[in-house]
Amino acid sequence: MQYDSALSGLAYVGPEKAASKLAELVMPEEERKTLRVLDLAAGTGLVGEELRKRGFQNLEALGKKCGFL
Repeated sequence: MQYDSALSGLAYVGPEKAASKLAELVMPEEERKTLRVLDLAAGTGLVGEELRKRGFQNLEALGKKCGFL
């Protein structure tokens, strides 16, 4: 997507920080597989991608612009 490409060169770390913080709060890691996570205003889904990298599997995303997801 154009939006994601534009951010890639700007060292945009918001989604990584948000996912890291949630991962820090949800220990042990085994609990991440079953925890239900709702990503509000998900945009292009960057936070969801980062959450998956950290072991979260039960994700739902809501956003106003359906074309992004």
